[in-house]
Amino acid sequence: MAKLLLPITVAGIKYRVLRLAGNRGPRYLLRSDAGDLVGLFPRGAEPMRLYAAPLVAASGVSNEFAKLDFYDADGALSVVDASKTSP
Repeated sequence: MAKLLLPITVAGIKYRVLRLAGNRGPRYLLRSDAGDLVGLFPRGAEPMRLYAAPLVAASGVSNEFAKLDFYDADGALSVVDASKTSP
């Protein structure tokens, strides 16, 4: 479950804040109006303290997700092999 929080401003840039549930991965996602994404991850020995890491799109042959198409239909996510749907 994710929860939308109030936006924050860092160095003059406004970011929307999404709080993520779960114990793995980032605890928060920050998104600027320009589309930049930043993940906030917990530090090992200090779980309340988070560090920021920019999230960038992966491309190339090593990206297994590049072979897939994702669709959001009425809140349900489906995955299709793109090579089978391309003409």
